[in-house]
Amino acid sequence: MTQFQQGRQQSDLDEAISLQRQALELQLPPHPSRALSLNNLASALSIRFEQGGQQTDLEEAMSLFVTATQYPFQSPSHRLHVAKQWIRCADVNKHISAINAYEAALQALPQVAALSLDVGSQHKALTAGSDGLARDASRCAIHSGHLDKAIGFLEAGRSIFWSQVLSLRSPFDQLHQVSPKLADKLQAIATALEIGSHRDVSAEILDNHKKLSIDRESSRLNRLNEEWAASIHEVRKLCGFEDFLHPRISSLKSAASEHPVVVLIANDESSHCLIMTPINVHHIPLPRDYQGF
Repeated sequence: MTQFQQGRQQSDLDEAISLQRQALELQLPPHPSRALSLNNLASALSIRFEQGGQQTDLEEAMSLFVTATQYPFQSPSHRLHVAKQWIRCADVNKHISAINAYEAALQALPQVAALSLDVGSQHKALTAGSDGLARDASRCAIHSGHLDKAIGFLEAGRSIFWSQVLSLRSPFDQLHQVSPKLADKLQAIATALEIGSHRDVSAEILDNHKKLSIDRESSRLNRLNEEWAASIHEVRKLCGFEDFLHPRISSLKSAASEHPVVVLIANDESSHCLIMTPINVHHIPLPRDYQGF
């Protein structure tokens, strides 16, 4: 792939794709590195589509990105990384799956931002190409005609970014006051997932001990992901936590039953005004030079 980037020879790109397919065949589920191979193959196929215009390459790439983001044997930070790659490819190629890519990224972001190992990793999660994620996601949803989803994306971004950047209480902090044991359990699971994703389990595949190590690590990651999902379900049973780590779109709808809720979205390419009423959401395009306030 590096050779193709230097010389732009089609044969190098084709060989890279062929080798990525072979790598994927060697990393069958539940191999913890499979998501990385899925992402690499998808990226290579998207590049070949941009070179040759074969629609089958683009559709396969988008399908691989979907599979990679849904792969259970990976950490939340890696899932977010794959979702961002998917967003870039879908945006560049104007693919219909872009809105799903944004949704996958925003679903992964709360766990990365609020439950990361330390302040440094939180900051990295919020600034490494993610600070405008919700705004860009809402713009994508507007262009796709999903106005309700556009507001949901914005609310997801507000709850994640403002609580972190302003050091306000996050949903996790609120949970800790109500159920410290459950909060500590979530923290421990998130930490174990993040640490586990950085372990080196890719050494000699012919070594039976290493193969056993990979199988055990995959099983452990799968168990941790299942425990995370079960714990989140348990949290959402608590009064006031029904939308834990979800955008609180229900609160906005409740507010809109009394008065219209107006949301202004400023982007470099285009700006928008969304007005939520008890019946539906109205969209008003704003002048190109609108910068918000």
